[in-house]
Amino acid sequence: MITEIITMFVLGIVGDILITLYYLFVGRLQALQASFVTILVTLLNFFVIERVVVTTNWFLILVYASGSALGCFSIILAQKKKEAKIKKKRK
Repeated sequence: MITEIITMFVLGIVGDILITLYYLFVGRLQALQASFVTILVTLLNFFVIERVVVTTNWFLILVYASGSALGCFSIILAQKKKEAKIKKKRK
């Protein structure tokens, strides 16, 4: 059970990072990279959906959502640091 909890948490983090990469690639009009990341996101989402439907374990859903939240927080924090560096260089 602990390995499944850790796996779902890590998949939540990875899923959010992949989705963020997808939007960055689309924003930069990088079609090949966006297409590749779309494949990964789709596979990940279907795996998670399959696990949720088979187990109907709400705790695992909460663990996945927590991982996704941590991934979102990490990406935004990293982006803020990157923008602060760019602003510092411009001055």
